[in-house]
Amino acid sequence: MPTLVNKQTYLESGQQFETKQFSGVSYIDALLNRGGEGLGSGAPIKWVSDPYLTDEESDNLITTISYSFPRADGSSAPYSYPDDVGEITPIAFNVKQQEDIRAALGEIEKFINVKFIEVIEDKESVGTIRFAMKTITDEAGNYRAGIAATADPVSAEPRGGDVWFNKWFVEGDFSSGLVPMWLGGSESPGSQTPIGDLTIMYHEIFHALGVEHPNDNPDIPFPEDKNFREYTVMAGEFSVDGASTHIIDYKEYAVASTPMAYDVAALQYLYGANSKHNSGDTVYTFDPNTPEIKLIWDGAGADTLNFMNFSESNTINLNGGSYSTVPFNGWSLKNNISIAFDAVIENVIAGSGADVIVGNFSNNVITGGLGGDTIDGDAGIDQAVYTENFIDVSLVNSGTFWNIASGTDKDTLRNIERLKFNDKHIALDLDGNAGKT
Repeated sequence: MPTLVNKQTYLESGQQFETKQFSGVSYIDALLNRGGEGLGSGAPIKWVSDPYLTDEESDNLITTISYSFPRADGSSAPYSYPDDVGEITPIAFNVKQQEDIRAALGEIEKFINVKFIEVIEDKESVGTIRFAMKTITDEAGNYRAGIAATADPVSAEPRGGDVWFNKWFVEGDFSSGLVPMWLGGSESPGSQTPIGDLTIMYHEIFHALGVEHPNDNPDIPFPEDKNFREYTVMAGEFSVDGASTHIIDYKEYAVASTPMAYDVAALQYLYGANSKHNSGDTVYTFDPNTPEIKLIWDGAGADTLNFMNFSESNTINLNGGSYSTVPFNGWSLKNNISIAFDAVIENVIAGSGADVIVGNFSNNVITGGLGGDTIDGDAGIDQAVYTENFIDVSLVNSGTFWNIASGTDKDTLRNIERLKFNDKHIALDLDGNAGKT
């Protein structure tokens, strides 16, 4: 539980922000909030650290942002601004929902140089971002059940950064991963939406941090083929209807997405990348029975994607900003696993399907596993790993590629300079790399 009382108030926030130049990268700039009419420059905007937090609570190297939960203790929670029907009557998130929102903020901290500090709503004191529910209406005061949530963008006004969910999320579940869908009339919580309530929470938090929908900026178009939730949770839909739900034993689940590659690219431009996250040698292991829509951000180290337990055929790309298609048991979505722009993943272990694997500029170690795989190491001095003895395989140079056959499996290799077998190492030296490792 928080113990800190902030000096921001619901009447006068003292929140501060700054503008930035556009990045010059269209897929980033298309997602940046330009400040709106009231803020002048039309340039991208971001928070600066909460001015009321002390040196002990903040960090000069990162942006510190306070947040709070109105009515968390049952007390009143005034707002300085009305909604379309007058004075706002907030509905508090329950204890479990608050825990999930804290966890979501913690996930965002892994990607960017931001520290979220929870403060108590005590009389007039509040945080920069206030999380609550209410009855969402249109300008005429009519209830808008179809609107899941809203968030105010970065602003010096007290409402700047506030996140509102519609009242029907009172039984919502903001957990990550596979989340049971809510059964109407049930007192047990569940995902209120087929995309996962957490996915919507990320969407609204990103609005509160300075990110907008694709194509909200008419002057800088977002790539049309990327305007789907697989690429940015700020988009309005997945590329395939119903792609984010999964059935297990006749029970429906939502597959809640993490922030995705284009979201994180925009946020990292605004706030900087957290290079300390997973800066060692990290192994990312996936379970074929647990579907994921996931982005991998990695600060440094020699890292590995591990799909060894998968039997379906995967398409795996190790390049930053790329997407991989990884079918899970009973569920699939094209381009469901992504590596963040500027992240470097060196190694991959595939499963028993006929996989297509593409390396990157680093020295990749690629274990294709069983199945007839197509492997392209791309740049670097790349190594393909086999569990067989060299004497038990057939290695044939076909000019622009190599074929390795073992039993009924036949791999095709391009841009692979090294082979590792159970009993020996082979240097192919396709690019004059003899003597290098």
